[in-house]
Amino acid sequence: MRASFAFDSVLARIQVEIAYTDETRYCWKTGRDAESRDMRFASFLAGGVTGTAGSAMSLTSNLSHAGTVVGLVGGGSVLALTLVHSSRPGPKQSVQSPLNMLAQILGVPPNSKSGYPPMVLALISVRGPEGGMYVSQLPALWRQLNRTAGGRARQEEFQPSKRHLRC
Repeated sequence: MRASFAFDSVLARIQVEIAYTDETRYCWKTGRDAESRDMRFASFLAGGVTGTAGSAMSLTSNLSHAGTVVGLVGGGSVLALTLVHSSRPGPKQSVQSPLNMLAQILGVPPNSKSGYPPMVLALISVRGPEGGMYVSQLPALWRQLNRTAGGRARQEEFQPSKRHLRC
């Protein structure tokens, strides 16, 4: 019964950490979507307004050169906006979880809320079929799958935050 409660406690803390990660992803997506929407609107205005003005100017013989210039400026502005948007780096905000449940498995000291109870550590440290402990094989597998930054865990990735993430 005690082992069951210990595992439930660990699983609940992992679920909380997953929820913080999902919230961070949602905020990144919301921010990217808003930025893309603004950039699309700016491109529409730049291209649409200058394109329409340039075409209208080209209808009269004495403004046809000016209309061509206005059309070129409009096309260039849309291109410039696209280049600016595509060259912006992605979000740099880290996950703001008060937990760091993977820290101990990756060899980083966990915070006080993220340590595994001794009974859980004993059960997850059972030898795997190929020898060695299965949990100790996870970091190498994660590095092989590029699931840890730079091929190895960094200390700052596992520093929990006390504040709640806001979009």
